[in-house]
Amino acid sequence: MVEQFLTQFYGEQAELGSAADESVNPVPREVLVPCLPSNSEELSSWLSGLRGSRVTLRVPRRGDKRALAETVQRNAKEALQQHKLKRAGDFNARSAALQNIQEALGLADAPLRIECVDISHVQGTDVVGSLVVFEDGLPRKSDYRHFGIREAAGQGRSDDVASIAEVTDDASCAT
Repeated sequence: MVEQFLTQFYGEQAELGSAADESVNPVPREVLVPCLPSNSEELSSWLSGLRGSRVTLRVPRRGDKRALAETVQRNAKEALQQHKLKRAGDFNARSAALQNIQEALGLADAPLRIECVDISHVQGTDVVGSLVVFEDGLPRKSDYRHFGIREAAGQGRSDDVASIAEVTDDASCAT
């Protein structure tokens, strides 16, 4: 896992660094790791190539570097815990919102899929419909659709109800 993290992190940093300011080197001379990966020599060589000078991988055993490594580990654990809590909070908020919709509409169960239609036009012309979809309270952007309205538009005015019917007919045929 250390190897994967280092290759991903420093690979991305090198790309960002080369695109931004070449005077700032994104790879330090010494990289502190919790344990040496099995291919530490190859990894050190790859990092040295990115840096342009020798890079050492080191497991800190004592002193300030050991204290720094322990602080980093504590911070990482805390960040992971906060991320998990946020995800759980997001899930609880979505569940509560779906339950509110269920109660407001008098449904037997909370909706698993919600499709929303909107009609737009410019003074009755250039009528278009948009369909957005949510599954389990999350947007499902791969199912979003855009429709040009033909039949319900005309005579310089827009019939929103007929336009919605056209969108729902087209959407049901598309799936």
